[in-house]
Amino acid sequence: MEIEKYDTTFKLLHWFSALVILWACVSGFYAVFGNAKDSVTEFITSFNISLTTTFIPVFIIRVYCRIKRRKRILKNGALSIGPIANFIHFLIYILITVVLLSGVLMMRNDIEVFGLISFPSVLQEQTLTEFFSCIHRYSTMALFALVLLHILAVAKHEIRGKRILKRML
Repeated sequence: MEIEKYDTTFKLLHWFSALVILWACVSGFYAVFGNAKDSVTEFITSFNISLTTTFIPVFIIRVYCRIKRRKRILKNGALSIGPIANFIHFLIYILITVVLLSGVLMMRNDIEVFGLISFPSVLQEQTLTEFFSCIHRYSTMALFALVLLHILAVAKHEIRGKRILKRML
């Protein structure tokens, strides 16, 4: 049996997710740990809040498509990726969920989305928002580490001649 190819929707969701996650992680780390000016940090923070808030429904659609695809693969008996890759993908999905949820729950102020719409903050208790801010920080670091591991695994397979990247292009 051969490995089932990814459809266009799944590919678009994957690459859009990759761009959002990489941008938010790298720019967020720069804003928090770099020597960015206050105005740059403020812009990055505001932009990342807007971007990741709009990403939430996209991610929900992505999870739905993944579950639907997984059921189809199991029904058709097509081979999927190996157990280690499946586990890493599962962890990535879990960490994205934790990062997005903790990002919402750590907000003390209303969540502004590109100046177009505003959502009220969920929690007001400072102790809780600080707790979720800590969860957000560490889960983002873990997510970034797993995404880098994912990229390195793809590169390793490509170098060894197992052309797995072409399934996502």
